[in-house]
Amino acid sequence: MGLAASLLREKHNGVLISVVQLFTELCKANKDAMEYLRKN
Repeated sequence: MGLAASLLREKHNGVLISVVQLFTELCKANKDAMEYLRKN
């Protein structure tokens, strides 16, 4: 999860859009992922 979170620092729009979509799906599938992202 930490590696995916580090992608939020990326400056390319395509990467950011993909990361947001990835996090959305992770949060839908797993409540622990949502808590991790809120804390970091």
